[in-house]
Amino acid sequence: MIPRNLKGEIIRAEDILVKNEYDFSAKYLALRHLHSVVRTSPEIARSETILALNGIFHNSAISSQTQSFFLFRETATILCLIAVNPIDRPLAEEAYAVLLNILSTMAGNSHRAAAEALGSLPVSILGPEIKTRTATIPRVNWQEVLEEAGVTRSNPPSFVGRSIVRAVNGDGRLLIVKLALAGDSPQSLYDEALWLNHLCSDGYDFPVRFNIPVPIKVREGYLFRLGNRPVSLLLNPIQMCRNSLFLFVIHDIPHRKHKTACFQ
Repeated sequence: MIPRNLKGEIIRAEDILVKNEYDFSAKYLALRHLHSVVRTSPEIARSETILALNGIFHNSAISSQTQSFFLFRETATILCLIAVNPIDRPLAEEAYAVLLNILSTMAGNSHRAAAEALGSLPVSILGPEIKTRTATIPRVNWQEVLEEAGVTRSNPPSFVGRSIVRAVNGDGRLLIVKLALAGDSPQSLYDEALWLNHLCSDGYDFPVRFNIPVPIKVREGYLFRLGNRPVSLLLNPIQMCRNSLFLFVIHDIPHRKHKTACFQ
């Protein structure tokens, strides 16, 4: 049996990707072949491979195609395979840099493809223990919510999207009461609160500033039904169902300065 010439196969695929004489279908087949080679032998990839892959995202003839997303997705997937390769870290950094550049400078199908490819990569964050919420959800009034949040000032709240928002004592924090829309699952809202609480724990040290809302309990739970509506919202065109579910959190205003410990 004649051994495969993987280097030759890589060079051939790169050639098809960079030359305009090859059409959309030829490039897609070359990407599929390159995908199979890189998946089984990631060490065979080289800087020229990344350069050819990057060129796909900047090819206007490809971008104009109706099915361009599928070509971009295949390209981004190959870049991710190279980016997670522990054998050649400098090359992996090159691939990762290409993906980040696509996310920050492009839109449409190319951006979507890069985002989905990166989103499929494993992360080092372990999720919280998801427990089933209690069946009973208490009904509380607005004043009780304010007391639990430690709000003492009388600033009126307002609607922002689906949430009731108000400042907390002028100290740079926001009280956010999230309104459950029709069809929302109470368990999903409860899971969201568990995730927020988990990420706010001391177990994670993020390398960049990362604001995480802090969930606060009302009557020992994250979910409640609001029994009365703040007076300032009575004339708001957004109508709240009398039995609406809420999850509320206090979130730091983005421009406020924090110590590093706040984001660990």
